[in-house]
Amino acid sequence: MNRVRRMLMSRSSPPVGAGRFPGRRLHWPLRPFDSPHPVRATFGEPRGLVGVRAAAGLRGAALVHALERLNQLSVPGKRIIHHGIDIKAPDGTKVYAITNGVARIGGGTGYGRWVQVGDFRYVHLDDTIREGARVRAMRTVLGTVYEGQGHVHLSRYHEGQPVNPLAFGGLIGYEDHSPPVIGALSAMSPRGRRMELGALRGPVGLCVRAHDVQSQGGLGTGLYSMTYVMFDDADRVAVGPYHLFRMDRIPITPVGNLLYTVSSTRHRTQPDIVYRVTVKSPSGDGLLRTGQMRPGDYRLRVSGADVRGRKTVRDFPIRILSPFAEQEMLAAGLDPAQAHDDDDDQPLIDLEDTDEQLGGCGCPELDPAPDRPPDD
Repeated sequence: MNRVRRMLMSRSSPPVGAGRFPGRRLHWPLRPFDSPHPVRATFGEPRGLVGVRAAAGLRGAALVHALERLNQLSVPGKRIIHHGIDIKAPDGTKVYAITNGVARIGGGTGYGRWVQVGDFRYVHLDDTIREGARVRAMRTVLGTVYEGQGHVHLSRYHEGQPVNPLAFGGLIGYEDHSPPVIGALSAMSPRGRRMELGALRGPVGLCVRAHDVQSQGGLGTGLYSMTYVMFDDADRVAVGPYHLFRMDRIPITPVGNLLYTVSSTRHRTQPDIVYRVTVKSPSGDGLLRTGQMRPGDYRLRVSGADVRGRKTVRDFPIRILSPFAEQEMLAAGLDPAQAHDDDDDQPLIDLEDTDEQLGGCGCPELDPAPDRPPDD
């Protein structure tokens, strides 16, 4: 058993993506520098997938439909995870440096062009400053928001690693008073077949749709953290509690690949993010092995929080059937013949043991190159 699987099994392991970094109070890269601007995407959100054969060459709606047809619990490619925040701004808006330093330029000549000064990278810029130019904080214009983007992407780095710009001090004046939204819970077999929450049996992947709501502008974004615990009908803890993730830094690739369903992404300013709750479980393979649990009624409690600590808790009733409970299936109005996939007891994935991280911006959100991650 490798260390990744051990980490996903352990209730005492830190949340995926958790870390501690030096605190820095940051100015905004737009005027006014000390007042909040609308944030339309946050650190750690899912973007595209690299290397998905079924989606090669597809873009926009065609790409969305191709990904939706795949097994949502599979790992058909490597997940790109948003490694910064997107600050809403009209095309052509001037973008300023927030630290002193020397400008580095990259990302080509299109919408992916970026300027980096010290530990901060600003992406989707046009009319950029020249390479090697000396830069002064809040005085030097690095470029303007690229046409058609409607935002600037800001990344913060610490010793070469992307970290959450809204945490560890964060942007001056940033507030988030709206609690996250915990949406519907769904259950799937390892082959992606939908299962009734009131009739679970065999290996199950539990997933929940969720997003945060930004106070400034009311835009939907990803969550900062999530936990879950499962209670039995006597209100005793049956599974967990598990601290799933805390988006301080980009998760390592094998875990990032498991954290969201395949089609999870962002459609411009609308998030469509489904988190895999059982990415941590007693089996450590992204599944809840209900055959090892006592049949009966349970309650799954999911808690989601934003970076300012606003929290939403929601309980979901579920029922676990005995492995051979055909009468229970019939009583629930289900077809026992469709209740179990032939290979549902097979491992879902092979968890490679690696520290690789695959972060990116992925803007426009549904338009990454099919065979490689975006430049930033």
